[in-house]
Amino acid sequence: MMGLLSGLFIIIALEPLNLMQLDGGSFLPDETVNLYCLTVITLVALTLYLRRAAMVEKLLPPAIAAVGLLSVMAITAQIKDSALVLLATLLMFIGSGAYLAIQGEFRSEMRSVARKEDRLLRIEEKQARLQKFVDAQVTGKSVAATIGNQQNNKSRLKMIDIEMLDLVEKQRKRAKRTGTGGEYDLELGDIHHRPVIVIAFLTTTILASIYLSFTTSLSYLILAFCVVISILFIALARIRANDIGLRLPDVAGIELPIAISMLGLVLVHLAGRVSDSVVGLDDAKHLAVLTGGLCILASVGLVGRNDLGLRIPNAVEGVVYLLVIDRVIALIIGGEVPVMYRVDPFSGSIIDWTLPLIFVEIVLLSSVIAYDWVEKQRLVRGLEDHRGAIGRAAWVVLAGVTSIGFAGLLAIVLVFRRGWNWTQPAVVLTSWLMLPVALSGVMYWCMEPIGLSSLGLHIFATTAGIVSIGFVIWSVASDSGVWLASGLWAVHILLLPAGFGWENLAVVAVLLIVCSATSWVSGILVMRKSWRVFGALDMILAWVVAMIMLSIGTGIEAMLAILIASSVLLGIVTYLNQTYEKRIING
Repeated sequence: MMGLLSGLFIIIALEPLNLMQLDGGSFLPDETVNLYCLTVITLVALTLYLRRAAMVEKLLPPAIAAVGLLSVMAITAQIKDSALVLLATLLMFIGSGAYLAIQGEFRSEMRSVARKEDRLLRIEEKQARLQKFVDAQVTGKSVAATIGNQQNNKSRLKMIDIEMLDLVEKQRKRAKRTGTGGEYDLELGDIHHRPVIVIAFLTTTILASIYLSFTTSLSYLILAFCVVISILFIALARIRANDIGLRLPDVAGIELPIAISMLGLVLVHLAGRVSDSVVGLDDAKHLAVLTGGLCILASVGLVGRNDLGLRIPNAVEGVVYLLVIDRVIALIIGGEVPVMYRVDPFSGSIIDWTLPLIFVEIVLLSSVIAYDWVEKQRLVRGLEDHRGAIGRAAWVVLAGVTSIGFAGLLAIVLVFRRGWNWTQPAVVLTSWLMLPVALSGVMYWCMEPIGLSSLGLHIFATTAGIVSIGFVIWSVASDSGVWLASGLWAVHILLLPAGFGWENLAVVAVLLIVCSATSWVSGILVMRKSWRVFGALDMILAWVVAMIMLSIGTGIEAMLAILIASSVLLGIVTYLNQTYEKRIING
């Protein structure tokens, strides 16, 4: 039946090949009346079909058939420019999805409940057998005591429950992203309610929104529509999951329907940025709509949860990371979005440019503060690290990509502090390396209004590199070896690229000698051969740069300065090698 109705809509949508009028054709209903009549017939047929489909064992094929019919209806309505039929199709789509989500997944829910009860029963039976065995052992304890000396050298029986060990391992992995304090979480935490119908309708909504966003200029309205429909289906899925006492499956700590909706929102936005409509760089309202939609969807996942300490970081990471993915892909495909760290919020109109960017910045600041608040609470309560060095390093890098500067700076400061608290040198190093980039992004737009010229990135990098040398000195003096490698890497990563920003090879050579001195001297003082090798390589590179300068006819003054610096460094290294000769030989 669904196929027949779809075929009738396709016939209406297709343009006739023969334009000749049949005799008596004027007495037949015109195309519009036929479309309206077929829409009414489809409404009645779909209602009867869904009532029957809700009792089918495998619900997914009927649901796909209904979605296919509604998709053909929507395409026909768009071709014939019939707003009434399009509205009716939209209402039927929402009603069908809601009805199937509430009534149609009953058998799937019963299978999940049966699996849950079967596992509980099996575990209780094993516990009962174990208790019976223990009681029998206690009863025979007096008899066993008489021959205890004979059994001291014999192996004792040990019972291991393989299933429980597997459940414990699953719970350990799950605890990094979700709460595990609920009743029977160990036994039932890996059993979820799988909302197949909800996911099918969400996917259809996203695909239709992508198509409409690409073919029309209504990207703002389509984004809002996608958010509203997603919230409806997500709420239905959560209601059904709560009714049977199970949770929805998670993706990176975010419930699966919410994760699909958030990813779909990004795809809809990207489709709108590469659409046939006029897309301008001086309009940032689309960024505000996307950010607001992601925040709303992420907030829905926090409602009614008792493990907010784990869910809040997941939510803010989901929002920020998806914004970064959207920005990067949009730049690659030419979607006319602001370039990272080169955004002036006051270069456009207040409504179209300034206010949307400020709204996005407020969201990013709130996300950074919420993330740090959770970190603080975990430290105060003595909980284990739930993100690790890689997670914090990724956060500090990505939190400032879509920012105009302030959120990135705040993330650097807070993550630097938390990395220091957790003794994670990689986190501290990453935060310190991002500082010149974030400062350059702020200076790009805040200096001009006060009549000053912005400073280049190489100036901030050189300054941070010099400060890093002081950090290396502190690490050596205080015997804090855990921080030494981070300081030395910071010196190299900051000073070497910064040298080329000065547009003078003499500066590059001098900075190479500075890096060489820092690494070589530190390697001698802390007895690290690898850093002594790095220092020697830096010296060789400095001489290579000096030879290039000589070949292009650089002045003798610069060459003399490089030679003097090299001789001073070699003198210091020679003195230290002679002073610590015995320690170096003994390793």
